[in-house]
Amino acid sequence: MRTQHPAFAATGPNQAAVDKVMKGLASVIDALNPLRNHSSIAHANEELLAEPEATLVINSVRSLLHYFNAKTRI
Repeated sequence: MRTQHPAFAATGPNQAAVDKVMKGLASVIDALNPLRNHSSIAHANEELLAEPEATLVINSVRSLLHYFNAKTRI
């Protein structure tokens, strides 16, 4: 999405830093799937994430979705 959607075309000041943040967030998103599968109520699991870690995960995804929404709003 970052490389093909026109709303994410590289423009503006400090674009290299913004790209670095986006690549870092891609790593975060990659790490979320195992947490969802093995540490949440999305599947039957005996051990769940502790509340602080669950809040970190939720807020990370929320921030990214707010960014995507702001960039693609018509």
